[in-house]
This record gives sequence, C-alpha cells and structure tokens, in this order.
Amino acid sequence: MNKDMQDAIVDHVRMILQQKNISQKDLASEISITEATLSNILHKHRAITTDEVDKIAKVLDVPVPMLYNPIPFGCKEAFPLLAQAKTKEVEETIQKLSILAQRTLFYKNLRETAEKQMEIIR
Repeated sequence: MNKDMQDAIVDHVRMILQQKNISQKDLASEISITEATLSNILHKHRAITTDEVDKIAKVLDVPVPMLYNPIPFGCKEAFPLLAQAKTKEVEETIQKLSILAQRTLFYKNLRETAEKQMEIIR
C-alpha cells in the first residue's frame, strides 16, 4: 500500500473517530494494539497494515472500502453521512443482490429452455 493510500486511510479513520466520538484509547483496546502504536499510526509515523484496517472498520462499523476510497470529490462535508453507513446494512444489501442475481439467472435459463422446447415443437 503506497504512502498516499496510507495517508488517506488514516485521515478517514481520524474523521470517523471524531464523528462517532470514539477515543483513540478505546479503538486501540478494541483492535488489540497499544495506544502508543495507534497514535503513531494516526500521526503517520507508522504504516497501518491491512489487518489493522479490517479490524478498525469492524470496530467503527463501516465498510472496509470506505476507509480505502477517497472522499467523493474531496468533499469532507459528505464524510459524516458516509460514516453513518452500517456494515450490516451493506452486507444485507449485498445478500439481496446476490439472491436477485440467482433469480435472474434462473429465469434466464428457464426462458432459454422454453425457447428450445418451442423450437422442437415447431
């Protein structure tokens, strides 16, 4: 992960911590690192690992991609709205889309089978 990506992730984590009123001490405890280590990460003196990003996203209850992706159009005012997104809601939406995709495939196959049978009958 390059330096720009690292910096963006750290900036996003800091904004979410502030938005959700979560202390660095509490976050450090939840992800099983020392407060000093988290401070070094948040002050960009130490690189953040992908494992730490995953743990932080889980604790902050945000989708992991939110920490990697830049704020839309550089609009920091939009971030509080993004921070309210719930991981569970995202997972439920993905599950619903998966079911819809399966149904779509089923109906496509059903239509193709019906078309083949119609050709045989003709």
